[in-house]
Amino acid sequence: MSNLAVVALLMLGAADAAAPPINPFPRQKLPEVPLVQWEFDRGVDGWTAQHACEVSASDGLLKVRNTGEDPYFHRPVRVPGGDLVFRIKARSRTEGSGQIFWTTDRSPVRGPDKSQGFPLTNDGQWHESEADFSAPGTLLDLRI
Repeated sequence: MSNLAVVALLMLGAADAAAPPINPFPRQKLPEVPLVQWEFDRGVDGWTAQHACEVSASDGLLKVRNTGEDPYFHRPVRVPGGDLVFRIKARSRTEGSGQIFWTTDRSPVRGPDKSQGFPLTNDGQWHESEADFSAPGTLLDLRI
């Protein structure tokens, strides 16, 4: 079985808008403000294995051990929704990409309409990935 070491940084802030400016002067980009960030220096910090994996924490890392097909884990959250960015720093030695699912108070059931994929580089080295998503209402749960 494979291991995936993760440092999850959920930086929920305004996603980069691709719309043209309303006036000829470029808008100043607002700084991103982390709404939630997990350091894993005190355990798994609420993350729970949900399917085909085991989670543990040591040395400031969340470690996910794959025990079957389609492993995923989740954590309840309660933060304001909107246009958000999920950032993760991970290293992996197995093939595959990542995917984040979410639920909100307005849409409490997970589904393909509330998911976004993100790339994982599977060379055993640390890499950062991110996924932009829109979650109207209050964000209640994240699944990776």
